Amino acid sequence: MTNSPSPFYDQFSGSREFTLLYPLSAGGVGPAWHPDGELDIPEGTKWDEEEIEAVHLGDNRYLLAEKCMTPFTSLTLQWGEIFHAQETEDGMLELLKVETPLRYHHETSVGSGRFSNDYELATVIHRLNGGWECAAGILTISIPIERLDEYEAWDKSRSQTASKA
Repeated sequence: MTNSPSPFYDQFSGSREFTLLYPLSAGGVGPAWHPDGELDIPEGTKWDEEEIEAVHLGDNRYLLAEKCMTPFTSLTLQWGEIFHAQETEDGMLELLKVETPLRYHHETSVGSGRFSNDYELATVIHRLNGGWECAAGILTISIPIERLDEYEAWDKSRSQTASKA
């Protein structure tokens, strides 16, 4: 039994540190992938590496638990998403594919750096089995795709209430 406010966080139990090797897009971030999850790697693509935490799911499948360079990351893959990778000779993980459709809708915003489970937004995120993280003043929220309509309805209602005040 866990004391997590949402099952979202429980999926990261057993995560380990890895160095992920991934292709950069022309914009200097990456990876870019096609709707089927295959990576878009044009000729001459540069590769970057980043420290991550991930849960090994078996075979070549991994669940991203943490991007350790947040907020200074070039990695576009978000926590809670599943990817395929193979271990290189020097022990890094080389990204092969992203599982699609993505499991979560992710939003980031810049704020004061103060956020807690006591906030109404956090309560809603957790009720929808999502998660949040605030690092260096950047808030990232993750909502399961199948609950996104509920989140958007709540957000619209909140916005309408705020505009009337």
